[in-house]
Amino acid sequence: MWEASKKGFKAYLRLEKSLSDHSVEAYMHDVNKLTDYLQANDTLKSPQELDLRTLQHFVKWITELGITAASQARIISGIRAFYRYCMLENIVTSDPSVLLEAPKLKRILPDTLSFEEIENIIAQIDVSTADGSRNKAILETMYSCGLRVTEVISLKMSCLYFDVGFIRVIGKGDKEVWHEIDCISCANCCKQMTPTFTRKDIRRISDHLEMKPSQFKKRWLYKNKNDKDWVNINQPCQFLDLSSNMCSIYEVRPADCAGFPHLTKKKMADYIHVHQKNIDFTVRLLIKWLKK
Repeated sequence: MWEASKKGFKAYLRLEKSLSDHSVEAYMHDVNKLTDYLQANDTLKSPQELDLRTLQHFVKWITELGITAASQARIISGIRAFYRYCMLENIVTSDPSVLLEAPKLKRILPDTLSFEEIENIIAQIDVSTADGSRNKAILETMYSCGLRVTEVISLKMSCLYFDVGFIRVIGKGDKEVWHEIDCISCANCCKQMTPTFTRKDIRRISDHLEMKPSQFKKRWLYKNKNDKDWVNINQPCQFLDLSSNMCSIYEVRPADCAGFPHLTKKKMADYIHVHQKNIDFTVRLLIKWLKK
């Protein structure tokens, strides 16, 4: 009974859920772990015969094996997916995994790279070679669009829509993901938001403009009373060419501009109205593209 159910579950994951081979194998590993426990305890009941108590004993067993809380949660998730499949196929009449508790996991913030670290990585690439130019394009596309490695290496020329500034990505589970890549057609952020100018930003831009930092601040910036940040006096940004939507100091632009929309100091709520306008603009571009 288990072999037939596992075979059907595997086909379901591949055909119905469109999961990758790696994901399918991970789910099958979880179910196999359960049948290993049943065999080890001479209680190889059918999926229909298993109850919540047996599954709880199974969780205790994998805990005693020294399996980490994260791996336990992953296995329990796989068992729940298996029983959802069994319910769909009427293999079982009730799901004993519904009330099965997974261990509580410690939530930690992911490690991220700063703008300077990204710039340093890209700067190490030798763009004098074809491979170097390719590698730089790959890294910049991954960083700017937030793509996975598997997504970016699967890109084809037919997925690039330069006329409307979009990339069509086949993401996880063969789902389509669209990424806006043409800021010049919008520039809404530069028109309605101000970056935070750090000390490094002010020094770098001042040197570029051949003026002293004090002159730069006096001409274009003011110090916010609440968070003591240096920000633009006027909006749109003084460095935005309104006729072309291009930045006149793009190569030395503030770190906030280079890392947008990942703002390091501002709360999203402070600029939610701008993000909403960006979404509206993207929707209009999609409608324009779909009408073609």
